[in-house]
Amino acid sequence: MSIENWSGRILYDVALAVERIAASRAAIDAVDPSAMLVGRHKNFRTLDMNVGDSIARAVAYSNAGADILFVPLILDHGAVAELLEAIAPKPVNVVVHRYDDTIRAFAEMGVRRCSVGASLAKAA
Repeated sequence: MSIENWSGRILYDVALAVERIAASRAAIDAVDPSAMLVGRHKNFRTLDMNVGDSIARAVAYSNAGADILFVPLILDHGAVAELLEAIAPKPVNVVVHRYDDTIRAFAEMGVRRCSVGASLAKAA
């Protein structure tokens, strides 16, 4: 089963997504165990998904073998702190839309990477 998100794209059901990540981890480990597997999902672009569901999905991806978790639309500092705690010590990547002290605050919280997505192009 899958869920359609706001853009009409499909977000796989958690069980299927976890199965795919576990299979990816096994394939990577068979060739080069030093390669990093990113567990990325766009839970917040799916209608009726909340922070708890998004964090639970990230934890499931982590448990399935993802080395870093990328949850692009978690921006609330409290939610980011919950995510960091839930998957520690694995690194977290977030997307930022403001280029101010937000990036420094995320870094101080423990976020390892801040992506800019398409926001620089939009600003230009």
